[in-house]
Amino acid sequence: MTPTRRPASHFVNANAVSVRGMARNGIGRPSKGERDAILAKPPVTFGAILKENADKEGLSYGDYLLLLAAEQLNMPQYAPKPPRNRAAELDIPREASSAAA
Repeated sequence: MTPTRRPASHFVNANAVSVRGMARNGIGRPSKGERDAILAKPPVTFGAILKENADKEGLSYGDYLLLLAAEQLNMPQYAPKPPRNRAAELDIPREASSAAA
């Protein structure tokens, strides 16, 4: 006897939230707008330098490459915006140190 096949739709999670729905509902990272996909594969040693510099700037690797390209082409309007310093935006008082011995 041959097993019956179920349609693929049977395995779809009915409670799953679509990625598009997340952007509309304010959940997740805000959209950066329409983008083009360009892949770069630098040599490993150069890639490590790029990653280290991107981390120091607080940028994603892709945004760091965009920053370099925008600066080189003298097109600052295409440079990514610097990351927000959320810690500086919050007015959270520092906890007093305990002098208990």
